[in-house]
Amino acid sequence: AINNVEFDSNGIFHSQVNEDAICLLLLSRLIKNFRDLTYIDIGANHPVCLNNTYLFYTLGAKGVLVEPDINLKNLIETVRPRDTLICKAIGVDSGKKKFFKLKNSMLNTMYYDKLDMEFCKNYQAFEIEDECEVETITINQLFSELAVMPDLMSIDIEGCNYEVLEQMNFCEFRPKVIIAELSAWGEKEQKGEKIIKLLIKNNYAQISTNGNINGIFIDKKFENDLQDFLIKDFTFNFEI
Repeated sequence: AINNVEFDSNGIFHSQVNEDAICLLLLSRLIKNFRDLTYIDIGANHPVCLNNTYLFYTLGAKGVLVEPDINLKNLIETVRPRDTLICKAIGVDSGKKKFFKLKNSMLNTMYYDKLDMEFCKNYQAFEIEDECEVETITINQLFSELAVMPDLMSIDIEGCNYEVLEQMNFCEFRPKVIIAELSAWGEKEQKGEKIIKLLIKNNYAQISTNGNINGIFIDKKFENDLQDFLIKDFTFNFEI
């Protein structure tokens, strides 16, 4: 596993706690040319800030961004014109659902009832600024419509990561690397351990829980390609 990794990024990396840097190292062993890499970013939010896939976009890759907040549409399409934007939400069923836009848009959610109100009332970030209705689809519907299977999947959908991943058909849809949010700030119940167990059960190896915020997992069939690389607890100063 890779844990407690520190990078001298010089502004190159954009994830919250270096998830994109770790995935860069992993995928560099599996992909010959990053221009051939594809990704899907479920709950993309801002196209650059704290984004797990923007680094790969800058290296020539392209993919699909799933973001239901229509206010971000122009920004995403302007900053990342090679990517395909899907303005829908991923949920446990398809249809229409109420979407809560919070003061900090990175916390926008369809599952406001899953927040710990005693905790959230102390933070302006959780204040509701607007409510609207969004179209929802399931993760299997999403993957069935993709032209190619993405090499990298990032999933960060406030309040529903475990439930959505539990529905995913891993027999048919298998990204090489998955970044999954494990601990969601403000949620009543943290389901990180459930997500880890679920992905391990579906033959993914846990590579990192850098910062205990997001977990990074790799399809076990690629483990042999990384045997000389996966070591424990190291610090790596990375420069491009």
